[in-house]
Formats: sequence, C-alpha cells, structure tokens
Amino acid sequence: MRSCDIKVYIEYDVLNRLERVIELINRTNQLNYTKKRLPENFGEAAEILKNELNVYGIDAGLIKVVDKYGDYGFVGFFMIENQRSNPVIGKSNTTLKHYVFSCRTLGMLIEQWVFNFLGQPELNSVGEVLTKISEDKYVDWVTLVETQDYFEAKTKRPEIAEKIVMYGGCEVHSIGLYLNGVTENLTVIGNYTSNGIFTRMNSSDILLNRSSRSNFSQEAKDLGLPVELETVDLFTIPNNGESSLFVFFLKEDAYPISMKHKDNGWKIYLEPRLLGNKINFLTNTTEEISNYINYQKDFPQEVAKHYINISTHLEKNYDLSLEQETNIDKNIIEILDKLPLNSKCIFAYHHDEYRPNFPSEETTKLPQMTSLTLRMKMLTAQYHFAEVLSFTEVILGPEDMLSGDHYSRQVYMRIAEKIEAIASQLTGKK
Repeated sequence: MRSCDIKVYIEYDVLNRLERVIELINRTNQLNYTKKRLPENFGEAAEILKNELNVYGIDAGLIKVVDKYGDYGFVGFFMIENQRSNPVIGKSNTTLKHYVFSCRTLGMLIEQWVFNFLGQPELNSVGEVLTKISEDKYVDWVTLVETQDYFEAKTKRPEIAEKIVMYGGCEVHSIGLYLNGVTENLTVIGNYTSNGIFTRMNSSDILLNRSSRSNFSQEAKDLGLPVELETVDLFTIPNNGESSLFVFFLKEDAYPISMKHKDNGWKIYLEPRLLGNKINFLTNTTEEISNYINYQKDFPQEVAKHYINISTHLEKNYDLSLEQETNIDKNIIEILDKLPLNSKCIFAYHHDEYRPNFPSEETTKLPQMTSLTLRMKMLTAQYHFAEVLSFTEVILGPEDMLSGDHYSRQVYMRIAEKIEAIASQLTGKK
C-alpha cells in the first residue's frame, strides 16, 4: 500500500456534482454504511439533497482517489451533521448521515482513512458491509492533497501546527473539518447536546472556569453530562513543547450569561433543547417547566423526568441570572497567560449582522459584536502570538447567512482558510 502513492482529494462543493453523489448513494451496496437511498428520478433526488445540504450544521464531501497506477475518480461521499448522541473527547461531535464508497478502491481502506480524517464521527451502520470500520485502525499510506492539480504536482498541504485545539460554539465542529489536513492532531471542544440538554461553552468565563474547576465529575454525572468532556483542561492538551494552535470562538462574550454554583463556583450554561427557545432554566421555574411539558403531546417521559430533576438541582445549587458583569479584557489576558509556550492563538468572533427572519435577506446590526471585536483586536495587538479574526471578513452577502448567527458551509470553509493563513504568519509564544 505504501508503495502505491495513494492520494485523496476532498471536493466540498458537492452541489455542482449532485449527479455523482446520487449515483454513489443509489448504486453503491457493498460499502454503503448508512443505506439511505434517494428517489430514482434525478430531479426529485437532487431537490432532496439540496434541501439537506442547505441546513445549518450539515457538511459533506466527495472523495477522489488517485495512485501511481491511475485516477479512480470520485469514489466516495460523506454527509455529517453537528450532533452526536454521546459526545466523546478526542472524537468529532458529529454523526454520519450518508457514508458510501465505490468498490473500485476496495482494499485500499479509503473508507477507514476518511473515517479517521473526519475525527471518527458516530456511525450507525445498517446491514452488511465488506469492510468493518475500526476505531483502532490507523491508515498511514494515504496522503491528503489540497486541490486536484496537486495530483500531478505530488504536493501535500503544509502542517501549520503539531496540535490544533479549537474551542467554542457549534461552528467549531464544521470549521474543524476543513482544518483536519493541516495538523496530525486536532482536538475540537464546542457546544454539544447530551441527554436532551444543550451545553453552551463559548464564553471566556466558562472557558476559564472549566480549566480550573475541581471535583466536577460527580456534578457532571448528576446533570447527565459526559464526564470526560466536562473535566478536560484544554490548556494541558499540548505537551512536551509541541507547536500548537489554539482557536477560540467566544461569541457569548458579547452577551455574558452563565449559571454559577453557590458553593463551588462552577460555571455552566444549560438549555432544555427539546422545549424550544421559549422555555429555559434561567427564566422559568421548575413548576413552569413541568406545566409546559404536561401540555406537550407525547413528550418523552424519560426526558421530562430528566428536565425536572435538572431544573430542581439548578434552582437549589446555582445562582441563575441573565444580568452578569464580566471583565472580558481580564479574561482574555488570563487565557493568553495560560497558553503553553510555543503556541499560537486566534480569537474568532461572529459577523456583526444577522438574519432574524430567514429566508428574508433583511439583516439586523449587532453593535455588541462590533464593539467586542474591535476591543479584542486592540488588546491582542500587544501579543506577537495572538490575532483576532472576524466572520465579517468572509461574509460576501446575505446569501451566506442563515437564520440567527448561523452561516452557510462555504463561510466555515473560508474561516478555516483564514485561520490557516493567519497561523502561518504568527510566531509561537516565548
């Protein structure tokens, strides 16, 4: 295998190659892990795929393979969504919706390499497949190339850091996909859902609290949160003086909110995801949440019980408030001080506009985000190893913006490219 010079190119612009995508999904059997078919009518199938691909949190790619014996063409397709039933530290917080490969590269273990490249997302295989995906199998005979031209040039994307640590909101899971090729070790920690509870992490307060809080394991269990994910100190992930890049997405610093434990000082921010946007643990009592659940038809009883238990626990043990005073500048300086030597740092902040009524193209200004981004640029200018990036730099128009502060897949790819460019210019912390 290692003598074959196997190269993989990932085409993320799948909308321009829907015919091949549909063919792979409907005609592939032996290496079709998810077995989700589309209508035989091309127009109907294309419309379904377009609707799936234009949803926030969905990423996809076509896999092209070439080796010294020839060009195999586009032989695989994946579609992932930003959620996992059981988030695990060190693995992508995503789930595969489509995962199919042609048999023309059977034996090369391209499907295993892509699975590892994607961060080993959750994969619920359906039926029989010729190759079993293993979480322990390492494929070192495949090289990722950046563009199709590189197949002739035999060029590999340059590594920008031995380790990359990304921390923030939901967007980190999408952006991390596009940074996989520029490091051998990528850790992504972002907002996640577990047991029906949505956990927000994207504020400097919560980031710093997570790095210093102790004895939180039992609390995480009581709240139904993944212990390993909730107790990791991301500042200790790089070690032995490795070159590292930290990328922080701290959007919530523009609107600081958290729940603080009365005795231990732990800070968290939890939302009952299945109750929608109008009911939450901050502004609604346990009685109100219980009454709301009782009005919902066929609401899962186990989830209802879990929500009531958590609400009761939060009311008893945490100070809940929407109004909080936070010294963001002090927090950022503390984060920069905590970074290990030989590391670089990028703070990325959201666009200063959003679309409140998608699909209407009318946008609303966000002065808090404009002010925060400017302040952080002035602050980090004092540090040679840090830089600030704004989503505003890569937004081309309203068509790039989905509802709220969510963006199209192309925006996340552009942000990844900006991160790559900035990181190559920074020097490590001394």
